[in-house]
Amino acid sequence: MKYVFLYTEYGHSLNVWNWSSREKIQTIDLGTSSAWMPLETRFLHNPNECQGFVGCALSSTVYRFFKHEEQWVAEKVIEVKPKTVEKWWTGLTQMPGNK
Repeated sequence: MKYVFLYTEYGHSLNVWNWSSREKIQTIDLGTSSAWMPLETRFLHNPNECQGFVGCALSSTVYRFFKHEEQWVAEKVIEVKPKTVEKWWTGLTQMPGNK
């Protein structure tokens, strides 16, 4: 596969922390096929809701993360297909999607 370096250079997980104890309590693996570099995390405005969204910068995907039966899970809710380009970035032939 031509994107092997993305698996080692960029993350594809979300870490869930207990803010009171300052401990990591769970890691959510978003997978390596469409979750390169989760970057921007946003929670809902309602502080009683245990859910939010994260945008993945190098794969043009958005995941919804939420608490389900004492575990945090994530599901892909948006995916914009990449465009084929020439000489975009260090050997990549596909640029993350845009409209």
